[in-house]
Amino acid sequence: MKEKIECIIEKACKKIYKEDRYLINNHVNERAIVFRLGIYIQRLMSRDAELKFYNLDNEYNRNGRDSKRIPGFENGTYPDLIIHKRGSNMNNKIIIECKTDWNDDTYMDIRKLREFINIRGKYKYKYGISIIFRRNTTEVRILEYDKEDAFKIININ
Repeated sequence: MKEKIECIIEKACKKIYKEDRYLINNHVNERAIVFRLGIYIQRLMSRDAELKFYNLDNEYNRNGRDSKRIPGFENGTYPDLIIHKRGSNMNNKIIIECKTDWNDDTYMDIRKLREFINIRGKYKYKYGISIIFRRNTTEVRILEYDKEDAFKIININ
């Protein structure tokens, strides 16, 4: 599954640079880039035998009828993108947080991702992914509970 996720993320990021480089080159708000990333991830998920049955949501802040809350984020949190099945925490697959070159401080994002992938927590996402969009590269960090982080730089040619 991890290799499949890495492949989908890499293809979606490359598509951003191919189709939407303007957003990165002109310091457009992170949300605009995340929106486009979500479109490309959704297209790739729809072709996958397992992932096509999952939901991809942007800034999904609900846990049932309550707000998504984790330690350190008592007022709730709005993950950039999540891949899950709505209505339950039993099928939470991926949580993604994105940053851009002009705002690349990922400290709080990494804290958030670690809480969401914690197997003792209520959400138990399988993977947490931090993405930083830079001018000609994308830095991708994949977190799994109790495993060393995988770090990859995608060079955009």
